[in-house]
Amino acid sequence: MESKFFRKIILCLFCVLLFCSKTKAATSMGWDERYIEKYKEKQATYTICYSFDKTECWIRQIKLHSKKSDTSVLKIPKKIKGAIVTRIGYPNYEKNYYSDIVVNVFGSMYGEECEEFQPNNQSVREILLPDTLEDILPACFGGLINLQKVDLPKNLKELKNWVFTGCSRLKQLKIPPKTEMIWDGAFAGCDTLQKISILKKNKTFKEKNGVILSNNGKRAYMISPKTREIRIPKGVKTISKGFDVFESQSIYIPTSVVSIEEGSLNNVAGKLKITIASQNKTYGVSGSCIYNKKTGDLVYGASVNGVLKIPKQVKRLVPDISWGGKAKKVVIPGSVKYMERDWCRISHDLRMKVVFKGTKPPRTQIKERQINNFVPELSKIQVPKKSFHIYKRWLEEANIASELFLNGKRLE
Repeated sequence: MESKFFRKIILCLFCVLLFCSKTKAATSMGWDERYIEKYKEKQATYTICYSFDKTECWIRQIKLHSKKSDTSVLKIPKKIKGAIVTRIGYPNYEKNYYSDIVVNVFGSMYGEECEEFQPNNQSVREILLPDTLEDILPACFGGLINLQKVDLPKNLKELKNWVFTGCSRLKQLKIPPKTEMIWDGAFAGCDTLQKISILKKNKTFKEKNGVILSNNGKRAYMISPKTREIRIPKGVKTISKGFDVFESQSIYIPTSVVSIEEGSLNNVAGKLKITIASQNKTYGVSGSCIYNKKTGDLVYGASVNGVLKIPKQVKRLVPDISWGGKAKKVVIPGSVKYMERDWCRISHDLRMKVVFKGTKPPRTQIKERQINNFVPELSKIQVPKKSFHIYKRWLEEANIASELFLNGKRLE
């Protein structure tokens, strides 16, 4: 009897495993990108590919038929040729979004060569997404300046980089129950976004003081739009990457914060009043800058009237500093002894003036350094007169790939 009972249990377990293997998401098997095809509907032509088992479909690009049909309300199909649509977006893959060009699902580009998404597909005012979608790729709907409404699918797991960047007329969004991550820049440039709601069934996020937090209250992800005065709640330990402050006027950082992740606190206007609790042992504020008390790293720097004055408490300039405003002049004090490449990337006017106050140039971390990665291309560099030859030798040892002017003299 016991042997028959155990056989039944084993048989049941086998059936469960078999069922799970058949219902398992086909995307775990990967996408067959060898075969890309077109699928035409009344509103648009879709460029697609399938999972290897042909059960799931990925919409890679959309070409609207705006002249032939009404595309103001774009309805994304739930199925294409029997395959469930689970993924949408151009295959930008794992790129550094601050240096590479990215493309939205309509084929419009964003990146270093084009400062904003090229205007296209502006007829779209609303997008109807099927609940079958689990993955919306980075920059997917970026640049749709007339997009006003979109309901996110209930199975969406992440809001990825720049997914709605530049959607300047988008008014509100609801975070679905299964969404577990909001990446940096997801809502950058959404100037009229008035409300971001978190659905009750979502167990990852909550809102307090206009700040969207992790459910345990230890990580701050972003602020609700139109929040003018940001007050990070007590107990928050980490300000997450992508914590854009939009057009906020002030921010208060409590004692509990021990980590401000790279690329957070970006503020286009550069008029952010910063207050940090005096008891905070990790971060300090000087003028319009935030620095790390323990490492001496510059964390956030904002220009005032086009001038960024780095405080004397700063010892190191490293990549992924957050910036406010657009500096035409940067003053680097003698306290800065170490500088990594790309510290000033995407932050300032390429023709800005860089003033070094130190008698010796900062150390750099690589032997074959390219100086245009340490100071912006086409920069005018000013150094103490007594240190002219020291800095000149420092610059000449590098592979200068752009025009540089040292104390008014052009270096060849």
